[in-house]
Amino acid sequence: DVFEQEAASRLDLLWVIDNSASMEPHQKRLAEGLDRFMKLLDRGNVDYRIAVTTTDADKNAGEFVGTPAIIAPSLANPVSAFSKNVRVGTEGSGHEEAFESARLAIEREAQNAGQILVQRTDCKNACGNTAADCLAECSEKYEPAFMRPEAHLHLIFVSDEDEQSLGELRFFQRFFETSLGVGNEG
Repeated sequence: DVFEQEAASRLDLLWVIDNSASMEPHQKRLAEGLDRFMKLLDRGNVDYRIAVTTTDADKNAGEFVGTPAIIAPSLANPVSAFSKNVRVGTEGSGHEEAFESARLAIEREAQNAGQILVQRTDCKNACGNTAADCLAECSEKYEPAFMRPEAHLHLIFVSDEDEQSLGELRFFQRFFETSLGVGNEG
């Protein structure tokens, strides 16, 4: 059997990294190995956005960590920035709630993206139907930093412990599948 995977030209990647006391060596190895991961994105000419949060849903509540909080190919050194961001520390809770942290991050970013997309729609409506340059300018000017509707969202969980979020697995699965809206489940 031969399977061909469709190339994704735009990716939004949310990394949820365990920040409990046992994770220091794992975070170090992850940071050291990101160069290979980033080369794959570059080789595929992928327009990516990468954000990192922690498994500590109480303390971090899905907030993105690092500076800059969102890594993009336009940064001078995205590999270095990403490597710093994945070193989230080891002061987090030993009660790892990666799914809940991801849900909180996605919920917040979807709300932010929704506000920007309303502005995009208003801008495009003001252009009229015949102004292609104006429409393109609106799309560029009002693009969400993360949770872009044209991008595929992928979640990556890194932990040395079992998932401990409260709630049914199916709830989180449905939430993640539909986070970009109906039709973006795959």
